[in-house]
Amino acid sequence: MANALAQTCDATGAVARPSATAEEALLELLYLTPVALIRFRPDGRIDLANPEAARLLMPLTDDADMTNFYQLMHRLMPDLRQRVGRFAAPFGQICQQVRLHVPGGATMLMLTVNKLDPATLMAVVQDITQIMDLRTRHSHDQRNLQAVYEHVDDYAVCKLGLDGRLLEWNASLARLGGWQQGDLTAISLETLVPLDQVTPAAIADFLDRARHHGSASVECWNARKNGSRFWASIAATVLPDSEGRPAGFVLVIHDLTLQRQMREVQHLAATDSLTDALNRRAGIAAVEAAYGLFQQTGRDFSVILVDIDCFKQVNDTLGHDGGDQVLVAAVKLMRGNLRDGDCTIRWGGEEFLLLLPGAYMAAAHGIAERIRAAIEAARIVVGGRTVTVTISAGVSQVRRGCRNVEDIIREADEALYAAKRGGRNQIRAAKEVVLF
Repeated sequence: MANALAQTCDATGAVARPSATAEEALLELLYLTPVALIRFRPDGRIDLANPEAARLLMPLTDDADMTNFYQLMHRLMPDLRQRVGRFAAPFGQICQQVRLHVPGGATMLMLTVNKLDPATLMAVVQDITQIMDLRTRHSHDQRNLQAVYEHVDDYAVCKLGLDGRLLEWNASLARLGGWQQGDLTAISLETLVPLDQVTPAAIADFLDRARHHGSASVECWNARKNGSRFWASIAATVLPDSEGRPAGFVLVIHDLTLQRQMREVQHLAATDSLTDALNRRAGIAAVEAAYGLFQQTGRDFSVILVDIDCFKQVNDTLGHDGGDQVLVAAVKLMRGNLRDGDCTIRWGGEEFLLLLPGAYMAAAHGIAERIRAAIEAARIVVGGRTVTVTISAGVSQVRRGCRNVEDIIREADEALYAAKRGGRNQIRAAKEVVLF
């Protein structure tokens, strides 16, 4: 086969030379192919090479001599001549996809050499630098991801079957829950979630929601192997099979114990321990935030300053414990008549400040009257005795003339004392604000 690229075989297997048109088409394909193609003789003489071969191999020679393939490849594969010489078969593959690093740079080539007949060899050379770089980065990313997967402290990643049984998990589940690989067959989602907190039916519903919507999440107590518990969020994402049908779930468990403890500490720091209303410090911050929003966006708000009438007599009659019970009951009644987003603040003693974001004076006055009527009508039972109390309240609305938060609260305080002087058990609006 004297001309490997320009010959074909007839039906009998005999070598026949193609027509001129076929040879031209074959040569055109050779020159346009994006890999380097080099046809050479057993002694290394090159008798055909495409432009890509010149681009890739020319940098390997100092004198631009591209007549001998062995000389071109000597720096990359010095034993190529020996490999060809040792290959005794009349045709076949001498080497396949050998990676060769070009000295002095990052270029990586891949070489394949085939023997076409005793007198003809064909080399294919491909620049795989970008491919190798992508593979290296992919491998690096995979190692980083695996490190995160295995060593992140407050997350555990698990794979579940459709029946809710764990199929595999990362090392974090051992750290979070104390579970070991030997426990695998015994663990299901019901094992991880205490059944006194979540019923099997709720777990089944959770997985069903994930199956139909693609994912679902919930916060609940999780169980450790030793029986202790930690608060966590659980997110389940459907894991599809090759045909896109649900085959299981990927479960991510995030330990929220510290965040929960911090929220509890923050709540305790901001809350009155008796009534569970905001304490005065947190209340001032809430009113200042509402005032800042008013300055920035013009969003109105109102405040109601409430005082339980004749509370000293309540304490004298029922004792301080009884007085505390009256305060708790009064706050529950206030909250029951407020809107979502309104704040109840224990301002001091038997005095409470109600913050109503977005409320004009008319709406705030109506809410204050509703609270007054509810407390007057309530029958509060303390130690077997039924107690009736009333409140007085002053209402004020933020306005452009208010210089600061103190101005708003002062106006509500003046209105409150006007209500008390007027006979108690009534609501008064601040003089500076028009009630409409």
